[in-house]
Amino acid sequence: MPTGETPTRHTFCYLTHISVHEDTYALEKLAEVKSARNLTMILTPGNHDQIHPKFQPAVQMEWMGAFQNVFDLISLNLQIKQGKKAYLFNHYPTLMDRTASKNAVRWAPHANRWTGIVHGHTHSSVTLMPGHVNVAPEAHDLQIIHSSTLWDLLDQV
Repeated sequence: MPTGETPTRHTFCYLTHISVHEDTYALEKLAEVKSARNLTMILTPGNHDQIHPKFQPAVQMEWMGAFQNVFDLISLNLQIKQGKKAYLFNHYPTLMDRTASKNAVRWAPHANRWTGIVHGHTHSSVTLMPGHVNVAPEAHDLQIIHSSTLWDLLDQV
């Protein structure tokens, strides 16, 4: 399947923000795509998503129902195993840079526990470090990454 096509009856893992300050609109559009394509949708919330733990509990509770109406699973991270290899799917990359903001580092995963980390936070095509696969739309000409392409990328880490 060519990169960028939204398949039908598949699972769609969303690792980037659904929007920046336009969550209602984004959730409506995602619900339309989910329905039209009969998708199962998984979200690892980004730091701009109103249900991310960086927001106060009252904000998270206000938005949680709307997110749950669209996403079948919401989790800060997912472990996906392929044979003996374990990959972490997470919004954030591992941040080893001591100059990174404390807020970013707070939510970043530990690199030493995973064969590779798949993330959607970095809004560019810059490779952060070995072992990372950036699936942010900006890193792939605003295209969706199909799992077959993703596994090829993971084989290179």
